[in-house]
Amino acid sequence: MNMKINKARTYVGFASKSRAIKFGVDDICKCKRAELVIVSDSLQESSMKKITAFAEKNRKDLLKLSLDDFENLLDNKGVKAFAILDKNLAMAIKKEFND
Repeated sequence: MNMKINKARTYVGFASKSRAIKFGVDDICKCKRAELVIVSDSLQESSMKKITAFAEKNRKDLLKLSLDDFENLLDNKGVKAFAILDKNLAMAIKKEFND
């Protein structure tokens, strides 16, 4: 696991412990406070369209990761999309992937 995934995994863990995270496309689309949406590239096409429309409409950043990177980032293997609700954690995760 490379360094950027390891650091981002730590930030996702912080978000999870502080309950600043939403899992699943439907819950994310209902959420008004999402700051960063992270999806796996293995997400179904219809769900990808739905989450992309949500991100564009609400002007939220959408981060699409490979399945390997996504699974290394999150312990729950059944999840294909999640959103970070805390602005500072979202900025830290975005920074890790933009470097």
